[in-house]
Amino acid sequence: YFKDIVGVTRKKNKKPVKILIATNDAKTHGRIMTKPIHSPQHELESFSAELGRRGLISFEVIPNEELDTVLMSYGAGIEVLGDYRETFMCKVEALKNLYFAHDIDASKE
Repeated sequence: YFKDIVGVTRKKNKKPVKILIATNDAKTHGRIMTKPIHSPQHELESFSAELGRRGLISFEVIPNEELDTVLMSYGAGIEVLGDYRETFMCKVEALKNLYFAHDIDASKE
């Protein structure tokens, strides 16, 4: 039941998609390789600051909210590429709009 999802939420009638992420720093790359987002995951390129090369990691899952939460937890340490990029970008854009739509001064609360 859990082999092709992150977390516990399985969306009905959905098929796994390839998730491709680029890592932007050695710390993030190391975290993802030692604590995989999903198993199996594949390291397509290792991160190398000396060579100016981002890391590249892929895995296949049925996208769900838990996947998005995990991906967002890496912040600017990753960039989602491939077929899931557009979907993920919409979620990031909605979050950005939430924060920029309201001019709230926390010191007044």
